[in-house]
Amino acid sequence: MITYLQIHIKTDKNKFEIIEAELAEISFEGFWEENPGNLYAYIDESLFNKEEFLEICEKYQINPDQISYSIMPNINWNEEWEKNYEPVTISDKVRIIAPFHNSLAGYEHELIIKPQMSFGTGHHGTTSGIIRLMNKENFEEKKVADVGCGTGILAIYAEKIGAKEIWAIDNEDWAYENSLENIGLNKCQKIKVEKGDAENIKNKNFDIIISNITKNINLKLIPLYAECLQSGGLLYLSGFFDSDLEDVDQLAKKFKFILKRNNVHDNWCAIEYVKA
Repeated sequence: MITYLQIHIKTDKNKFEIIEAELAEISFEGFWEENPGNLYAYIDESLFNKEEFLEICEKYQINPDQISYSIMPNINWNEEWEKNYEPVTISDKVRIIAPFHNSLAGYEHELIIKPQMSFGTGHHGTTSGIIRLMNKENFEEKKVADVGCGTGILAIYAEKIGAKEIWAIDNEDWAYENSLENIGLNKCQKIKVEKGDAENIKNKNFDIIISNITKNINLKLIPLYAECLQSGGLLYLSGFFDSDLEDVDQLAKKFKFILKRNNVHDNWCAIEYVKA
């Protein structure tokens, strides 16, 4: 029987998603967020490497006195998680549910997402921000790349609003498998999922590229995105704070991207660019 370690981290809620992403890389399996500023992370005790964990904490200015550890009782974690997992509604047009939720009429689109590691469910400002921006554009017959696809939610939504061909790419095993599962749950037919990095789109042309990753990775990839988009193509970027917008925009302008609109939610920024 697996014994789970619960680690309680007290920090700024705006750091939650990036910390979760880093902890997922060192075998953490789940997260629970409780405001204000309480993040709970869960890992199989036998897989816990305290040195690696503390290195990540130090990186995000989390001191030892902001961290507490406890052994969890042996209970049905899926059942407990489902009790507290709520559907997400975005702009009264999109409802995002898990497989155990009941469908509800009255929305243009209802997406079924079985989340892993609590990423890409629509709960976070980066995902919901991009969906809000996508709602303002015409995706009919467009060729789309979703780089760092996570659960596949943005690729799935692209198909739902008319895209004719979608490439969903992620370098994580869990993301690849979870995307395939969610694509099946949503009965999508136009999404190709690949395990790999952004180089998978090199020498290909797209009408739209979606990149919900992190600031530094997006900055690194902007030149590649510029090569893959024709004039008039759209680029959606997220995964960083609104305070980072100026840095991102300065580089984007150098590659002939014009800021069309942006969306800020809980200090997280989503940007839509058009290629000149």
